[in-house]
Amino acid sequence: MRNLKINILIILLTIAILSPKISFADGGLVAYYKVTILKTNIKDATELVKQVLTANNDIQGNKVQPFIILGEYNPTSSKKMYVITFTRSDLLELTYKIGDKTILASVLKIGIQELKNSEGGPTGEVMISLLNPDYLFYAYIRNKITSENESALFSISEDIKFALYNLPNAVFVPLVTSSLTENELKNFRFMVRYPSFDDDISLYEFTDFNIGVATIINNLRARKTGTFNVYAIVPKDFEKLADERLGEIQRILPEGSQQAVFGVGLLDKRIGEGKFLPILGEEHISALPYEILLENTKASMLNGRFRFPLFWSDVSIQELSQIYKTPRDIEETFKSLMK
Repeated sequence: MRNLKINILIILLTIAILSPKISFADGGLVAYYKVTILKTNIKDATELVKQVLTANNDIQGNKVQPFIILGEYNPTSSKKMYVITFTRSDLLELTYKIGDKTILASVLKIGIQELKNSEGGPTGEVMISLLNPDYLFYAYIRNKITSENESALFSISEDIKFALYNLPNAVFVPLVTSSLTENELKNFRFMVRYPSFDDDISLYEFTDFNIGVATIINNLRARKTGTFNVYAIVPKDFEKLADERLGEIQRILPEGSQQAVFGVGLLDKRIGEGKFLPILGEEHISALPYEILLENTKASMLNGRFRFPLFWSDVSIQELSQIYKTPRDIEETFKSLMK
């Protein structure tokens, strides 16, 4: 196992040094990796990705800690795009203990999308992309990354790459050329007057945590305002809901905790993903879905004017101006799920 990890790490370092697409004079991190391109369809690629993530053994037969699939969906309801969200128990435990919204950093994401030829037709290939875990950790955990937990986070990030290296032709090439340093991610603002991670938006305050979870889930079940329940992470001892469906809720947070995270697909074509993805770039689908955080009785979301330029790191002012209403639309959509 140790030799396998060393060999893969050498490959990763070699790619970082030799790839003409990487320009990291500032020591920065890119938001996404192109993991591989496969000559297959999205359904088969999805099953292959889930298989390597949830495996209990590596290719040499050694025991490994499997990742947990949280949920999956088609952004914009398109059959040509797919997102898988996943986590691992040690990452959940670590981010939960740190607190202060860092539980959001426990949700990792992979995008799968059909490739098009120059005429816009299908090529028979799919691209698999990964939201860079290190980018996510520094942006969401920020100054709470310490010498004690940094090595654990790095190990988790490397284990994700080791798992995905079981995919055919995996290379981990940066999907975008822009990068941000660790310090820039910890203190990220797109511009001086733009919000930071701390400038989150309050959505609603419930009278009780359990009521809050049930209300949000029931509204997502009903697909209120064009929403879709991609995943819901709740405490292990959360009570069973009426008519609960298999996989609808992931009970994996510590017993007695008063936190829940919801991944919400925004499928309304007028104001959701179908509005902003074509403008900002569909290759960034592993930034999705958007999250709602429930802590005790208070529901909140990250400000869209922080989240969009963070994950669409090469976005221009002109592109952002084309979706200037989108952050507000998402806020109103999420508030509709609170009642």
